[in-house]
Amino acid sequence: SNAASSHLLQAPLHTAMASLAAYEASFGVVGLGVMGSMLALNLAESGQERVAGFELDPSKAAAAEAKAGREGLGASFKAYTDLAAFVGALKRPRRLVMLVPAGKPVDSALAALEPLLAPGDMVCDGGNEWYENTERRAAAFEAKGLHYLGCGVSGGAEGARRGPSLMVGGPADAFALLEPTLSKIAARAPGDGKPCLGYFGKGGAGNYVKMVHNGIEYGDMQLIGEGFLLLSNTTTAAGQSRSPSDCADVFASWNEGPLQSFLVEITAGILAKRDADGAPLVDKVLDVCGSKGTGKWTVQEFAEHGVPGGTVAAALEARYLSAVPGQRAALAKADAGETPDARVP
Repeated sequence: SNAASSHLLQAPLHTAMASLAAYEASFGVVGLGVMGSMLALNLAESGQERVAGFELDPSKAAAAEAKAGREGLGASFKAYTDLAAFVGALKRPRRLVMLVPAGKPVDSALAALEPLLAPGDMVCDGGNEWYENTERRAAAFEAKGLHYLGCGVSGGAEGARRGPSLMVGGPADAFALLEPTLSKIAARAPGDGKPCLGYFGKGGAGNYVKMVHNGIEYGDMQLIGEGFLLLSNTTTAAGQSRSPSDCADVFASWNEGPLQSFLVEITAGILAKRDADGAPLVDKVLDVCGSKGTGKWTVQEFAEHGVPGGTVAAALEARYLSAVPGQRAALAKADAGETPDARVP
């Protein structure tokens, strides 16, 4: 969490288990939340690495170890709550990936971590970070003989566990040391089976590509939402209305053609899903959507460079509009000739 990361400097120096002292790891993961723990297991299984994980929250550290044990990876993964012991368990040059919230929590984590590292060690930030922050941190690390990279990780928690798409930026020589492992844990492209791994250049290039990737995905998701809206509010050629199940069939058919994609595939599955009472689950989901910043950053970059990005901008505005359901309800009342509640913010 943000609070936990911001207090990393004050972390108590103790290990989760005394037996960890003899453990030697080839790869480290800082942050064992959902994404971090999943990526750690992927590194242990597909990457064939001996993984050490650091987590300030003892319950999360214990949960990650327990999950590794259940999946038969207990011998290849150990969780630490002592930062010095965690760093000490890593072979040099040390290779670490961080999965903590972007912004100040990353700076706090690095402030605690950097004094424990040695020249030639590398840290890779796997979060959705503003690329200029990555470049600032990389410059500070370079001055101390350390490597710092930014890596976009696409695919969510399931992707992190089974195979994400990875977009890396940073020193080329540091990437060369990471590439063999990243190639093993990345998703595979259909057809040629090549790893979904790209090196995009120095500095924050990987974060920048992931930012634009997310912005485009905002647009894709909005188009899918509007497609469902159009289908569910119109009739077939026979004059019949479409249920969510009918719409699911349409999306499933689209996924067999040029529109084939993960987003279209899961949309078909979501629309076909029924709740315990047999009603379509989608009809019970609150129509509110948040955003974490990458879509906004993408729109800002479009404007900064004079590039038209109407689809992404409209998708971002739709998310902002969805986030104020009270105002939308009040406007709907007003449109229907009713008196809206003046207290709605």
